[in-house]
Amino acid sequence: MKFWYFRFEGKFAEDSPEYPNENVISSCLIPISDYTKGRSIFIDALASRNINLIEIVEFFAIDAEELDSEDELNDFWIEWYKETKALGTPVFEKMYLFPSDVSDK
Repeated sequence: MKFWYFRFEGKFAEDSPEYPNENVISSCLIPISDYTKGRSIFIDALASRNINLIEIVEFFAIDAEELDSEDELNDFWIEWYKETKALGTPVFEKMYLFPSDVSDK
């Protein structure tokens, strides 16, 4: 089954309990094969984390079951795919934070 990968730039809301007003670059894996539904679920997942989307930097479908499990370069994708499949919900990768630009305020 294909999942959708989205790499994005966003900004946490002012009232976010996690990182108020911090910009973030990260990615998210969505456990659904349809792009339109996957994008909608991705936007909802951002909202649930109080992240406002600035830009989708990259997106593509991935099916870890078709990846070569003997190639170590695929380990990251296979493990993330398995975790997302088991949880059945969007799974974010590590959040990379950077300060908001002064002009944003």
